[in-house]
Amino acid sequence: YVRNVRPAVIAELGSFYGCSAFAFQQAILDGMLDTAFTAVDTWQGDAFTREDYREPVREAYEAVRRICYPEVRARSLCMSFDEAAALFPDGSVDLLHIDGSHRYEDVSHDYRIWKDKISPRGAVFFHDVGRDLLLGRETGSSRFWRELKRDCPLTLEFPFSCGLGILFTDRELYTYVRDSIPPGLYQQYANLQDTICKDRLRRQHFEIRSLRRQKQFLEDSVRVLEGEIGKYRETVSRKDAWIGQLEQQAAGVRDTEQGRSFHGGWRRRKP
Repeated sequence: YVRNVRPAVIAELGSFYGCSAFAFQQAILDGMLDTAFTAVDTWQGDAFTREDYREPVREAYEAVRRICYPEVRARSLCMSFDEAAALFPDGSVDLLHIDGSHRYEDVSHDYRIWKDKISPRGAVFFHDVGRDLLLGRETGSSRFWRELKRDCPLTLEFPFSCGLGILFTDRELYTYVRDSIPPGLYQQYANLQDTICKDRLRRQHFEIRSLRRQKQFLEDSVRVLEGEIGKYRETVSRKDAWIGQLEQQAAGVRDTEQGRSFHGGWRRRKP
């Protein structure tokens, strides 16, 4: 899309480690474009990803950007999406990628705040619009996308990889992309390439999350047990001291009794 449509300005809401951000920047680099790319993120996580931010995610993102894409006109804004919206004039963004919190209220809020920023010949990418169940329930981004499609006919949807929805503001651009990039072909390609891999990675992601929780539980349990062991050691130490005192007292009693027995026996043997 980027190399063919050649958007002048791309803004991404929610970049995390940079999977999609670096895909955009790679396309800019490959197409030798002068596109300006902006990644917006607090890099603090949300309800779905907060546990994945235990390591310095933003530092990792910036390191890859500096090493791999120094030629690309890219910047990262560490702020809320609402704060970043104030930095973009209306009608200035040719491609907006919404991939922040997947709660329905958050996705609808992000779209409402940013929709006037889209250029007359622009597009909005919505990630995770598929009906995949995340944590046992449908994501809010999927629900919002279904509602949006009813009111906005200029949409395309790629169902693979959790689903990608594209909303167009221009019919000519919509027709061009629809005819140039058939979703069915990409679906077949995705199926051949990484369906099994995606399923495996998704399972492993949640397995790792579960193991992290178990690890935290075990670490907490160890701290509690170490505290109990410390208390037991103090109790044993006090008992050992008490036993030592009793042994000293018993030894004193034995010495006294032995002394009495010795003196009494000596007097009985005296002529």
